[in-house]
Amino acid sequence: MGDEEDKETMFQEAAKRAWVRVFIREASKRGYPIENIVALLDEPGMTAEAVVERVLSTREPKPIRPPRR
Repeated sequence: MGDEEDKETMFQEAAKRAWVRVFIREASKRGYPIENIVALLDEPGMTAEAVVERVLSTREPKPIRPPRR
């Protein structure tokens, strides 16, 4: 049964990594670079769940339109 547990653990870890990548991609779309996310996590009393909620509750910035000529 050790092999099955190892496979399950590998899949869980892969799912966590994929979720983090999606979160970072969404955060960057909303104007949060990785440095800002790390700074938020470093604030006293701030949990990972609170950071995720704060970042994802932010609206996506409007795309920048090129100037008209």
